[in-house]
Amino acid sequence: TGEYDLACRYYKEADSSGYINYAVYLNMAVAQERMQGEKKTGSWKSIERLYLQAVRAAGEPQEQMLAASGQTLFYLRHGMMLKAEREARRLIDRFPEQYQGHHLLFLILTEKEQFEEIERHLKEISERFEDELQYQLDSLAVLEMQEKNEEYLKEAEKMPLILEVFPEMILRKKVELFGKTGDRKSARKAIDELAENYGDPDAVFAEMLFNIMDGDYVKAGMTANMIMGQERKM
Repeated sequence: TGEYDLACRYYKEADSSGYINYAVYLNMAVAQERMQGEKKTGSWKSIERLYLQAVRAAGEPQEQMLAASGQTLFYLRHGMMLKAEREARRLIDRFPEQYQGHHLLFLILTEKEQFEEIERHLKEISERFEDELQYQLDSLAVLEMQEKNEEYLKEAEKMPLILEVFPEMILRKKVELFGKTGDRKSARKAIDELAENYGDPDAVFAEMLFNIMDGDYVKAGMTANMIMGQERKM
């Protein structure tokens, strides 16, 4: 709390001295919001005004997007869903070539559990944003939230960027799906890949159990030594 108090005093001094900059208002809003959140008292109105001042003071397009995003996330964090959705849609209108507004709308609709609306919206904008990492993550997330695991993996396989950046995430999802469907062979293949290529602790332990079940005690012992080596490093 002391750090937030100090930050607030600094930003207030900058404001009173006539240093008008969107970042001053935005940082002051963030500091006051965190400080008030710790105290769990007071009104959010004064903080909302700071976010509004940041939006008004923003000049360059990137500054406008950052300030408006901060304001939208403020509304989302505090359950002001109508305001949050309004600002997200404004961002979409003002910056149609940027995915940021759509991602904020995704977060809002997720909070409202409007999964069908999310899927519809993402499908509408797929031609413009299908190659963007955040779009791909949102597309997979909405499927995961609905437990559409088979569709999740099917879509993920069409996304080379996801496979390149988050291979472990996809392999874990494969383990989960194949475990539910009883496809032991495919589940084990994904577990082996997680263990051998990425050193995933849970996968390494599972691999050791599989080796014991197969009667391959030499390999099981090697895996156990690997686990013990990892524990010593921690």
